[in-house]
Amino acid sequence: MDVIHPRCAGLDISRRTPKSAFGSTALAGARPAKTVNTYGATTRQIMAMRDYLVAQKVTCVVMEATGDYWKPFYYLLETWPGWR
Repeated sequence: MDVIHPRCAGLDISRRTPKSAFGSTALAGARPAKTVNTYGATTRQIMAMRDYLVAQKVTCVVMEATGDYWKPFYYLLETWPGWR
């Protein structure tokens, strides 16, 4: 299988413990390294998560959310420079 996004993140967003899983691979066919971090849902904590993802040079983010808890994450992450 070909690597499409070598530096990506998945967000599992819930009311109590939003989590981000960051994966990266340098070589095609290599098993990606994975890091899981837990953040809060306040603006400051979402921005800290965003800064972490930017520092890791993440190019693609996907979200899975319960209810409307995804909205602040979406709107704050969408505004980061260089997102697209």
